[in-house]
Amino acid sequence: MRPILLIAWREYKQYILSRGFLLFMILFPVGVGFIGTTVGFLESSKPSRHYVIFDQTGESADLIEEEIDWRNRRAVLTAWDAYVATATDKAALKG
Repeated sequence: MRPILLIAWREYKQYILSRGFLLFMILFPVGVGFIGTTVGFLESSKPSRHYVIFDQTGESADLIEEEIDWRNRRAVLTAWDAYVATATDKAALKG
């Protein structure tokens, strides 16, 4: 049994210390961090939208604010539904 364990240990060390494995272990986390940072930077650099309401009666501003809030809540719920649809196993939910 000992010779088999020695061979297995040698093969394991050879795989772990190979250049390809070591490069993967270093570059993969760096790449994930770079992609995450880039996406975060791109999201934060989107221009914010400003609008001006010229309403002398003062009736439309509340309606417009309410519509913007409703659309924002709907966008959040739509994104949540898309996440749940992709993250759950549909067969497990039916059973």
